[in-house]
Amino acid sequence: MNESLSLLTAQATDQDPAQNTRERSPALSILVCFSAGILLDAWFQLSLVFWISISIAVSVAWVISFRAYWNSCSTIALLILTACLGGMRHHEFWFCHTPHHISRLLINSSQEEEHAPLIRVIGVICHKPQIKTPADEEQINPSQPT
Repeated sequence: MNESLSLLTAQATDQDPAQNTRERSPALSILVCFSAGILLDAWFQLSLVFWISISIAVSVAWVISFRAYWNSCSTIALLILTACLGGMRHHEFWFCHTPHHISRLLINSSQEEEHAPLIRVIGVICHKPQIKTPADEEQINPSQPT
């Protein structure tokens, strides 16, 4: 009675349970949900407060469903939480900058405009710039003069 059900059914049908041909890819669902969060933030430009509030609500729902042994609900909550993490990561990378970050200077007035005007940043260089020449294997066209 201590043997698992899969071993009992494998012995009954004379099959080796180690030769299970069904492949699993659990990381694929995590990748899809994380990417979905990134796409949601890119398309709808949701605020960081939205992502944090949804993450907190889903985390509470996950704790409740995990404690109540609702495995399917807790799995769905974790996948939604993964999507929220992807959305937060995308939002933080593209929309949250310090007040003196150069990207704040380059935002034009109308975001809907398809062809943004060219912008020139004028300033004073305080230090000698470091120019790094990539190695030949890192260049797109190594025969191109640098």
